[in-house]
Amino acid sequence: MVLQFDVSNKKLVINKDGISLIEIEARENDYKFYTDDVDWPIASQIFQSDINDIPDGLKFSTDMKSSIFELADWIEFEKGESSFVKISITFNWDNWDKPTTVHSFLEYYKSDMELLGFECEVTKEDGWASLSIKCNLRRGNVQDSLDEAIRIAKRRYNYVVTQIHQKGSSNILVKVFDFPKEHEVACVQYLIWFGEFLSALDIDATVSAEKREGVTNIIVSPVDAPELLKTIENLFTQYLTLPYIEYLPAHSQSLTPIDRANLQQLVNQIESFKNQVQMKNAIIELKDATIDQLKFDLKHANKNLVLLESLIDKPDVEIADSGLSLTSWQWGIFKIEPQKLLKKLTKKV
Repeated sequence: MVLQFDVSNKKLVINKDGISLIEIEARENDYKFYTDDVDWPIASQIFQSDINDIPDGLKFSTDMKSSIFELADWIEFEKGESSFVKISITFNWDNWDKPTTVHSFLEYYKSDMELLGFECEVTKEDGWASLSIKCNLRRGNVQDSLDEAIRIAKRRYNYVVTQIHQKGSSNILVKVFDFPKEHEVACVQYLIWFGEFLSALDIDATVSAEKREGVTNIIVSPVDAPELLKTIENLFTQYLTLPYIEYLPAHSQSLTPIDRANLQQLVNQIESFKNQVQMKNAIIELKDATIDQLKFDLKHANKNLVLLESLIDKPDVEIADSGLSLTSWQWGIFKIEPQKLLKKLTKKV
């Protein structure tokens, strides 16, 4: 439901479905609807509005929660002649684990974002520091503009982290990936297999993966052969295209015989890995089916056990298999077994 912004000389009332979310008393300045009372739940609803529907003079700041980039934790909003949001990307000293200082990292990060046209500012405090990124709002849904700015901030953050890692060690290749949750395990496993591809080409290198701050870093380090790093990076790019090779235009005419042989070797190996994945999936399906059968057997056994236990107090006459079953009974010192008596009677007859 779209919010309604009701403006009078004395206050701004923001309504949703006829219910007031917040009332802001007017002030005698350019931002007459400045308030400290907007929290993130209310702010996120305001941001669902078109920027042109929000009254001039509204200004607030609050902590925020972003599903896109968890380090984005504070936001400032202003609506006026120039409307904008400022997003703060915050770093705590206790959680810092990069091979450089926070201050150096933030200056690098700031320069990178400014190259994209953002106005940025670094804030340093005891225990934490942040980079604020200003996103101008001219038209459209505020949340859409906010999300796009946060996505860019996250991509550039990952880029800066990669550059710092590679500068810290000129002998490693670092690539950063942000996989969808449902495909993350399969994608990471495929990238780890890159080490097997290199081994098939007689290149000795270690390939590892580490997950930090919601993204996956793939780290490739050649063993005692740093001069192969550029070759490995080119092979990694080709490796990423292999699952889609049937959809890509063919360039085999421009390849040398050695390149074509290497490419075919890689294609053959990826098919082998596909078969391994299919076999693993089949084993998992078989295991699941076995588990289901065992659960069924256990349930059936438990059911039978319940039936047996329920027979502790047997009636004198039981009906089973559409016939009569006579059970023993005792009266004082006399014990009568109808089945034995019946057998003797039938013999005499």
